[in-house]
Amino acid sequence: MIGKGSLIGMLALTAAALTACSRLGPDAHGSSGPTPTTWSPTAPPSADPRALDWGVIRSSPSAAVEWVCQEGFARGVGPQRAYGDTRYQDFALDRCFHTADGGATWTVHDVPGTGGTYTGRDRDTIDVVSLAAVDGLHAVAIVRTEHVHTGGGHESDEITDLRLVHTADGGTTWTVLRERKPGSDGTPPDLAIPALRMTGQTGTLADFAPGDFERSDDGGATWHASGVVTGG
Repeated sequence: MIGKGSLIGMLALTAAALTACSRLGPDAHGSSGPTPTTWSPTAPPSADPRALDWGVIRSSPSAAVEWVCQEGFARGVGPQRAYGDTRYQDFALDRCFHTADGGATWTVHDVPGTGGTYTGRDRDTIDVVSLAAVDGLHAVAIVRTEHVHTGGGHESDEITDLRLVHTADGGTTWTVLRERKPGSDGTPPDLAIPALRMTGQTGTLADFAPGDFERSDDGGATWHASGVVTGG
């Protein structure tokens, strides 16, 4: 059983990871609690990440350009740690690979602010769940924080944070363009993934907030309202 003090501490760790997602450096993972584990690549840059087949999001805007992002949950967990009386494990950061020469060479970067923690009955994962690349440098993604609780007759699975992020340097840094926090801002905590599409410099984003439809005309760097999506 997790005591009140320990639970508050774990929530602080998760909040630190969420805050890190909005930072612009490759080492932003939050500073509260123990130092995060340093992870080795699932596939080294010299290997072909297209062979990865679990927890993978892909986007290929042309024959030469392809992005492959793998969720931290699929990459594994770190050693068991203790925060007060609570034992927990860190998930690896999400990792994105991209090529601009048809797979001859690949560049790899971890995604700041992703990962999460596991404490037995509670799991918080922060992952790239949708990806739309424009070229070898520019891409847009949806980062979702999901909280799962099991046991005790109170099972739940819901999102606690949703972010639209953009990179203009091949995934070295990411900028938060949109964010909503279901449960605290009045939006529903359902697990639906917004529909994100990029075709050249033109992008569409449906249901980032329920019922909203947005458009980008500059490769995903900025977005504006463009009508309302209706069912049917």
